[in-house]
Amino acid sequence: MKLNPLILAATIVLAGHANGAVIIITPTGVTSSSATGGYGAVNTINGNSLNSPFNETATHGAGSGNGSMWLSAGGTGVGQIITFNLGSVQSLTGAYIWNYNQDNQQTRGFLNFDIYVGTSSEPTAPTLVQSASILRLPNGSGVARPAEYEAFVANNIQYVRFVS
Repeated sequence: MKLNPLILAATIVLAGHANGAVIIITPTGVTSSSATGGYGAVNTINGNSLNSPFNETATHGAGSGNGSMWLSAGGTGVGQIITFNLGSVQSLTGAYIWNYNQDNQQTRGFLNFDIYVGTSSEPTAPTLVQSASILRLPNGSGVARPAEYEAFVANNIQYVRFVS
């Protein structure tokens, strides 16, 4: 059985491990609770702003250009949701996450969030698998960043949801 980690946030791709190698799984769709302008959720699965798209060793470029990342609309970001459709049933071992990475915006990005999953018949991803925390850009310097890895196990699922 293949176990696949997911890749998330400023950019999101799905990846997995089989025989010690990472296997990239590109979601077939993504939705979010909100988005600002050209910063739609689709930017988390299209490889934009990664120096090597769909590769867990890639870095995410800094900047604020439209199409470079997902940005929810207004407020503190608490309660924002992004849901990925894997396109088919998968088993995951974690997520590679490139957090929001805009020049001088160190308070933006996921910090504390819950990870939910759902089967092929559960697009709302109702099952909580883990609460997590990741780093935000440390000083707003806009330096390209590598992904962080958040380990979790979810078998036979099609949908993955992150709730800030």
